[in-house]
Amino acid sequence: QLASNSGRQQWVREMSAYAGIAVAGGMVFVADVDGVVHGLDAGSGSSTWKQEGLAHRWLSSPVAIGNYVAIGDLEGYVHWLDASDGNLAARVRVGKQAIRAAPLAVGNDLYVANADSLVRFPYTEGQTSIAAAPELVTELPAGRNHHWTKNVIASQDGSKLYITVGSNSNIGEGG
Repeated sequence: QLASNSGRQQWVREMSAYAGIAVAGGMVFVADVDGVVHGLDAGSGSSTWKQEGLAHRWLSSPVAIGNYVAIGDLEGYVHWLDASDGNLAARVRVGKQAIRAAPLAVGNDLYVANADSLVRFPYTEGQTSIAAAPELVTELPAGRNHHWTKNVIASQDGSKLYITVGSNSNIGEGG
C-alpha cells in the first residue's frame, strides 16, 4: 500500500498474482496464481481470510459488490464470496466460456462477460443470498481466432458500458 499524496510505502505483501485487486470496506481482495483468494486488512496488509476452494480455476480479478466479492473462472462460473470471511456464498455458471475479464459492479448490478456474452446479475444492498439467474445483456463476437472479452468498464455515470474483445494473437482474422 502506498500513500497517494507522498508515494510512501505503508505496507507490502509479497504474492504472485496474474489478475487485479479490489478494495472495499477496509479490505483488499486478491487472487494468487494458484487460485487462492485472499482478504487482507487494507490498513496493515495482514491476512483476514483466505479461500482455497477455488484453487487452479484460473480466476479473474475480483470485484467487491455489497457484502460480497465476485470472481469469475476458466469454466464460466461466477463465485460469490462473503467479503467478511471468504466463505463461498454462491456459485452461478454464466456459460461454458471462460470469464477472463473482471466482473464489473455498477450501481445495483454486477456485469460479467465471457467469450460470447455479457450478462447482468441484479443486486440489492444487504442481500444475504444470490438467487437471481443472470440476465443476457448482449451477445459478443466469439469463435473466430479465439476471441474473448478483455475488459468491461462503465462510464462515470454508469449509463454506458464499454467492452474490449480481442484475439489470442495480433495476426489478422483467420491468420
